[in-house]
Amino acid sequence: MFEIVPSQLQRDRETIAKLVSEMTGGAESPGKADRRSTGQRTVAQALELIPVDEQLRPTASAFRAITRDLSASGVSFLHVHPLSARHFVAQVVLPKHGAVQFHVERVHTQFLDPLYVTAAKFVTEPEKPKG
Repeated sequence: MFEIVPSQLQRDRETIAKLVSEMTGGAESPGKADRRSTGQRTVAQALELIPVDEQLRPTASAFRAITRDLSASGVSFLHVHPLSARHFVAQVVLPKHGAVQFHVERVHTQFLDPLYVTAAKFVTEPEKPKG
């Protein structure tokens, strides 16, 4: 598994949007209804997650999952055990960037026997006022 490096967490909305676009080839999934403000893309990618508290301190063992959908605002992923944590540090390995870490907050989890599907939003820095 991996070690959390807070200084390397991707927190900038623009950077996350670019990384998501690279991961998905930039194409939105056709015909998908989406409540997000940005386009959702279906993609299966290995993902490692560490449950953390709000200060990013690990609270349980790391686990592996598979992404289901990605957007610039969040990710849904498939996993085999129920989750109690609300916050996670997620890591993916990208060909051009190597290991990339994100702080995500769980929005909801649904059990679809035999797997769980969890939707999470990226935790980002507040947008700076334009002007």
